[in-house]
Amino acid sequence: MSILNLIKNVLNMLINIYIFVQYFKQLKYNNKVGLIYQNDIYECLYVYMNESNIFIQCQEYVSVFFNAIRKEKEKEKDQFDRQIDKQRKKQRLLKKANQILKRISKMNTKSFEVLIHSQYAFDVCREQVYNFEDCRQTDTPLPKDPIHCKAQAKEVLSCYKEAEKMDPICLSSFNDSRECMFKSDGNLYNCKTWINQYVTCQKNPAAFAEFLEASTAEQLKSKKFDFVKNRGHSDKYL
Repeated sequence: MSILNLIKNVLNMLINIYIFVQYFKQLKYNNKVGLIYQNDIYECLYVYMNESNIFIQCQEYVSVFFNAIRKEKEKEKDQFDRQIDKQRKKQRLLKKANQILKRISKMNTKSFEVLIHSQYAFDVCREQVYNFEDCRQTDTPLPKDPIHCKAQAKEVLSCYKEAEKMDPICLSSFNDSRECMFKSDGNLYNCKTWINQYVTCQKNPAAFAEFLEASTAEQLKSKKFDFVKNRGHSDKYL
């Protein structure tokens, strides 16, 4: 009977070891933490190899092993998710940068400067423009020969040429206006505050210099515009 019991216990132990090995093979996990707990299970199996309740005796070690495996897998999953988030964030930034570059390539930024200058030019050259328009008026459907308004046209061109000259003190307000025009895709209405400030400076640079001297350091900082981020809420800049 003793030999039969020994054979039975050995077979039982081999079956239990085979079952545990199959568990480990299915996991396909080779982490150092998992191997430590795995060795504890092997040691437990060796100690209780002749016991009929070997599963109950080693259940605690098995639970600890699987908990360690689960935590390590969750940790790896979190690291993988963070890497994916970083890649997606990088892709979003690249996409936004490409959109901005495409928008810049389609823009004629020189026209923004001309538009800003024209706001002051039309204000100071209003009389010359009206004279030219009056000269071009006709009572017939046929347009008047341009040669008849040559003198008025020269006055307009001469006035606009002088208006394009900019006092250095007005450079900061001009740059603010230009940046605003660029960020708002050339929308003149969104930038009227800074364009009016530029026009005021051009009309009386000395008075504008006194205005800047009375300004605080915070007020003298260049304006920051972000119409792309706040698209649809451009009125907040007015």
